[in-house]
Amino acid sequence: MFQICYLLKIGNYGKTIINNSSIKCIFNLEEDNILSLSDNIDLNQKEQIEIRNLKRGESLIIAENNKIIIKIISNSLENNLIEGNLKENHEQQF
Repeated sequence: MFQICYLLKIGNYGKTIINNSSIKCIFNLEEDNILSLSDNIDLNQKEQIEIRNLKRGESLIIAENNKIIIKIISNSLENNLIEGNLKENHEQQF
């Protein structure tokens, strides 16, 4: 999302990507990126605050006019991939 927010600032590419996405998945952003995004997506003040306060694994999902905050729960394999522990755990099993 950072790259798209950067593209929003320098041209129309970011706006085109956002407008052509039927489902938008927004993770935690810094204030200036939230403001850039708000210029292109209808976000009220509450939603902007929620985006700023999202924790790891949380996301604001936007599909058409529906907006909901979700928590993404990973399984143990995904946790190991994310944390970089997959090789270590694999070696411990053998």
